[in-house]
Amino acid sequence: MPFILDFVSEQEAETYASFILTKTLQDGGQKLEDEFIARDDFKQYLEMAKTIQVEVDPNSKQLISNYFVATRRSRPECSLPITAISKLTSLAESHARLRLSPTVTYEDALAVIRLYEQSMSYVYGKSICTSVCPQKEMDFEKPAQIHDTMVSFSLWLDKYIKTYLRDHSMTSRDSSMTFY
Repeated sequence: MPFILDFVSEQEAETYASFILTKTLQDGGQKLEDEFIARDDFKQYLEMAKTIQVEVDPNSKQLISNYFVATRRSRPECSLPITAISKLTSLAESHARLRLSPTVTYEDALAVIRLYEQSMSYVYGKSICTSVCPQKEMDFEKPAQIHDTMVSFSLWLDKYIKTYLRDHSMTSRDSSMTFY
């Protein structure tokens, strides 16, 4: 198995990371002797990901900001702190780094917001989200289902934000988004 830090180019490392992700999704995360990632290799991958300098694209910043304002307006019982914007942004940056990407995309922000919505349902009970956001569980062995779930979530999020922000100028992404 090649060491991630030994790759000649970022493209080569990205191709390898994509291969690992695809195999993991196809195999349901089962350990295959000849394809299992050694702990040291995974540590090297994380070390490499950690060093990537990322920029947050304007659409991602706007999505996180709009989500924050809409959530504060619609769910005061959640008491979303002002620091949530920086935390959501940091998580989106981490998501981009794990993809070995120097840019935080709309999809990174969307994935983080979906995780946040899921965690709110665990903390405050499903009642906070069932009437508000779709609560589909994802089967990580089926990339097409992940894609469909995220597109559906994106459409819901766009409607949710438009409901609580008058000057909402973001347009939701269409089915051309790429999730895994």
